Amino acid sequence: MEQLETAYRRGVAKGQLAAQKGEVSPQWIVSLMDGMRAGYPRAAELDIWAEILRLDHERIENPPDYTKFPEARGWPDLIRREREGFLEGAGCDERARAFFYNRGFFGSRRLNTRYAGSSPANLRAGHCTAVYIRDTAEGGPLFGRTLDDVRMGPDIEAAFLVVPDSRTNWIEMTADEGNRPWLLKSLVSGAVLGDEEPREIFPLNAWDVMPADCNSIADMVAFLERYADFWGPHCGLLVDRDGDAIAFEKSNCRLGVRYSENGAAASTACSYLIPEMAAHKQECGRGVLAQDAPDWEYWQGCDARHRRLLQLTAAANLRGATLEDMSAIVTDHAVPFPDKICLEGETGVPGDKTGNWTWTAKASVLSGPNSRTLLWRMDGDKPAHSNPPVLIPAHASVELTS
Repeated sequence: MEQLETAYRRGVAKGQLAAQKGEVSPQWIVSLMDGMRAGYPRAAELDIWAEILRLDHERIENPPDYTKFPEARGWPDLIRREREGFLEGAGCDERARAFFYNRGFFGSRRLNTRYAGSSPANLRAGHCTAVYIRDTAEGGPLFGRTLDDVRMGPDIEAAFLVVPDSRTNWIEMTADEGNRPWLLKSLVSGAVLGDEEPREIFPLNAWDVMPADCNSIADMVAFLERYADFWGPHCGLLVDRDGDAIAFEKSNCRLGVRYSENGAAASTACSYLIPEMAAHKQECGRGVLAQDAPDWEYWQGCDARHRRLLQLTAAANLRGATLEDMSAIVTDHAVPFPDKICLEGETGVPGDKTGNWTWTAKASVLSGPNSRTLLWRMDGDKPAHSNPPVLIPAHASVELTS
């Protein structure tokens, strides 16, 4: 009963936040649906409301098989209870709730799989980068992160440009609450046009279900592979509490892993370089795109940025990286787009005037006597790298176990 009440309260809080951010307002939902149709021209006449409501019902009525996923036992009741709390907190109807809880799944597991095709509205420079180096000259591991996106207006951008304090910095930069089996998890964008659809569709988050004793990279990878239908698509990094790291590339149903042999790992969005994942992406793309579509050029640009990121990370790691080295990686603009890491309003699509920007770039020493963070932020049309960084002090509770 206590867990159910906690889930309900979590739903209330989530609903209140969604209402505060306008994420359940009819205007917001309609604008996102318009964006979906623009990004997937083959879905231009699709009744998205009907599709999402049908999908919501199918997902909630199909819990996982506990013989295959024993760790998920009890979670369906908690998830349903959270959704009840969401209605109270958001003050919305069930249609708005269905959209809130299914918009990402609908995009990756229905639009991407059934309606994918070439569309300039879907082509942006790779959103975000993540870098980790374990053995450094700073006496603690280094972490770097960029947040990249198109311009979205001053109100939305302001929320992402706020400087976190030393207490919240760790949570914010790792996209985690700090009480999970892993030390660091950093997700960036990743999706495959024309991808497969998962067999398991219940709205279960694999990261939430991962047990606390699943605390090594090997154990985590085995778990995430078994639960592959329940998370992603993402690229990103995962670091265990011994400091061992992987970079991963995750489509709807497949997971590719690049293990770190030297204590360093790096990932950038929308790029699949692990051979089997790159082959899967190319095969799926050939099924839905013309060979001269701008999407192919876009993917090549993402891969070029990824290769440069790996080269910069390896070089910094080889010489015994410092915070200055990590800073140079996340603010890198020494080469032309699309290879550069820190974006300055460029676009990877001919004729697209939207532009892509690195909103923030971070370089952090995660633990040890020199732990601290440098944060760069864009300012109007001034790119992030051209502005002085803000120093964020250490958060003392962030420590490796060995």
